Amino acid sequence: MPKYPPSETAKRLFKELNKLRYTGIRPIFEMPVWNTDFTADIGFPDVKYYVEVNGPHHRTEEQASRDYRRDSILAERGWTKRAFTEKNIDRDVFACAKIIEADYLKLKSVGKTETKSRP
Repeated sequence: MPKYPPSETAKRLFKELNKLRYTGIRPIFEMPVWNTDFTADIGFPDVKYYVEVNGPHHRTEEQASRDYRRDSILAERGWTKRAFTEKNIDRDVFACAKIIEADYLKLKSVGKTETKSRP
């Protein structure tokens, strides 16, 4: 099955996210999904969160099937997904990065609360 190279739009989003590192956010570009041949466009393993950038090739039957399998595996492992179209990112990459940052910080906060509440 062909793996498409990362899009320039995904690279731009990753670059924008790296500007937010002062908040504690640590994105991983083309994050491997452990024990599979899949990757997520951008991942945050510390909070089990990943971001997909969907371009035109995601509308092909082959890629849609591959995405579904990857998403199913990650969902079974407790991961949360956020997806953007290339068009949304191209329109306002900063706004997309801020949405991801908010998601990340919320998940980070929930994780700390869950850890604190354990006996």
